[in-house]
Amino acid sequence: MSDLEVRILIALVSLLIGVIVGHFLALGRDIRSEYNTAITPLRDKLIKEENVSESLIKDLEVNLGSQSKKIASVYTNDYKPAIEKANKMYLVNDAGYMCVPEEKEEEHDLLLKEANTKLLNAAKRKLWLNYF
Repeated sequence: MSDLEVRILIALVSLLIGVIVGHFLALGRDIRSEYNTAITPLRDKLIKEENVSESLIKDLEVNLGSQSKKIASVYTNDYKPAIEKANKMYLVNDAGYMCVPEEKEEEHDLLLKEANTKLLNAAKRKLWLNYF
């Protein structure tokens, strides 16, 4: 092979490698962007300490498919039971309002905070570094 042929071959191989790597990075960017967009409503509710509905988790499963398995698992196994336990602590006071007794208020707040933290950790935003 002549020197010119070797240079052309190296250029073509480099071009092919660049196209493949660029394509891989573009796909990763699109998947990451779609994931981050889909989990934004969930993260907003958790950061504002609002209750997360099961319909929101179902929407994530529809939009993300298998990427939402971890979030759905944490919701089902940790978040939902903790919220149900915290809601059982409510009692009706003399005025007819639902409230948590003072002796159980700390436990109630701790349950809610731990449930939110677990689900928030499961729904972390993806960065470009997650792919390497």
